[in-house]
This record gives sequence, C-alpha cells and structure tokens, in this order.
Amino acid sequence: MKVLVKSRIRRLRVDAKAVARCAEAVMRKMGAAADTELSVLFLGARGMRHLNRCYRNHDTETDVLAFPLARQRGCRTAASCMLGDVVVSVDEAQRNARRFGTTTDRELLLYLIHGILHLWGFDDTHARARATMHERQETMLRAMLRKGDWRIIRQRAVRIKP
Repeated sequence: MKVLVKSRIRRLRVDAKAVARCAEAVMRKMGAAADTELSVLFLGARGMRHLNRCYRNHDTETDVLAFPLARQRGCRTAASCMLGDVVVSVDEAQRNARRFGTTTDRELLLYLIHGILHLWGFDDTHARARATMHERQETMLRAMLRKGDWRIIRQRAVRIKP
C-alpha cells in the first residue's frame, strides 16, 4: 500500500510514517488490495473551511473531508487503485481534544479512520448508517490505540538565536 502524507501546518510536525502506518492498518482491516493508494492532507481551520465551502457548500469548519476516487467500493480488485484523498483539520482536532478531554493524536487518528471509512463507502448522514460507521471506527480506534504508539503530531523544535 502507498500512502502519501502532506501537511500545511507550520507550527507542528506531522509524523508522516505514523500516519501512513495508521492508514495502512485501516485499509488492511477493510481488505484493500496491496497496491491501493491513498493521500492524506493535514490543514488548519481556514483551509478546511475553504474546502468545505467549495466542495460541500458549507461555510463552516469541519474535522475531516473525504474525496473518493475509486469507482469500486474499497478497490477490491487486483488492479492498482487510488482510493482517494482524506483531508484532516489539525485545529479542529486540538479544539475537540480539549473539549472531550482526549489528546490531539487520538482525535487525528479518529478523523483519519473516519475519512478512510467514507472513502470505503460508509455514510453518516442517516441514523442507522451513522451507528454502523461509528461502531466500525470506534472498534478500529480502540484496537490501534491498544497496539502501541500512534503519535501523529510532534512539536517543532524552536530555534533560539544566540
């Protein structure tokens, strides 16, 4: 599997290897082909609001956006497949971590899982579908957190001028 990770957040460093590991684990759990590709982008509040306005006509911030590219649900064919793009808001993760008493890393991991499930065809617009999706993402989240350190965000080193 190939996961391309980019971040437009300057004040924090996103650990691209940890993100790729997380995304690959989710895709494996979903049964993705070995050559499935995914891109993940980390943005701030302004960038997320812009994308949400442009692509969903919602002029608000949001935690995660998913842009599916695969024709088939989940790319279960033997051919190479670009699953799609997941865009995650670091600012929203920080706010929600404070609000819910969790960590920013846990929130980011949750958003990543949620976004990949959307690319896989899961929907959260109706109560029954939302419950199914929520159950799946919580199960995956708990399993990943039990397995080890999924720390995604690192503080940038501060340079002190002599």
